[in-house]
Amino acid sequence: MAASSSGVDALERNLVDCQQRRQQADAALTQLLAQALQQLCSQSAEATSLRGMLDAMRAVNVKLAAQIKGFEKAEARVKELEGYWRRERGSMRCWLRCKQ
Repeated sequence: MAASSSGVDALERNLVDCQQRRQQADAALTQLLAQALQQLCSQSAEATSLRGMLDAMRAVNVKLAAQIKGFEKAEARVKELEGYWRRERGSMRCWLRCKQ
């Protein structure tokens, strides 16, 4: 009976050891999961911030595109007025020559 008693004691010690190891593994896993969740939340916040910055940059690009279009229209009008001025200046020279 002593042999079976020591065998039972060994099994009980093994069971206690396994339970302790499982608790340690559970604690380590919980800690790793908490760290992973914290990192994920941090990255999510960073991604949200970057998304906001990207949206703001897109809005600026839209405004710049509108300004560029305005500048292009103004440039075309200036060229049109320069052409008109050249024609008128030529007409004035002709008129002055004819007057003399």
